[in-house]
Amino acid sequence: MTQKHVEKAEQGFTLVEVMIAMLLLLIGMSGVALAQLQALRSGSGSAQKSKALYLAEEKLEEFHAMSFTSSALSATGVVQDNNNHAIDIDTSDEDLTEYYRCWLITRNSPTTGVTTITVEVRVGDPNCDPRSPNPPPGTFARITGVKG
Repeated sequence: MTQKHVEKAEQGFTLVEVMIAMLLLLIGMSGVALAQLQALRSGSGSAQKSKALYLAEEKLEEFHAMSFTSSALSATGVVQDNNNHAIDIDTSDEDLTEYYRCWLITRNSPTTGVTTITVEVRVGDPNCDPRSPNPPPGTFARITGVKG
């Protein structure tokens, strides 16, 4: 009779054992889900930074292609691109990120006959200003080039 009692006790899992196993599984799956979410956020930020850098480089290349007598190079102060409206790089994609681009042209800097051009691109912030020494967190790209 003792042998039958031992066999019967070893036939399955108790409710407590099943609940503990499910709790451990839930904790593990939560960690995996959070890691996946963080990876998606990181990838999105990288894509935005790449697009912002592309917009900044594109504008700087436009200035480098201009002649020294171009009226665009005689602008003073901070110039907002696209009348300070958001720039959409690709209207066919699902990315609804708003990019704002501005630039500052400084003639005869750092020396006479040289023009310094600073282009800044911000995401979601139309208050673009490449003069600020510490760009705010929304600044995704700031590049400077010289022409002369």
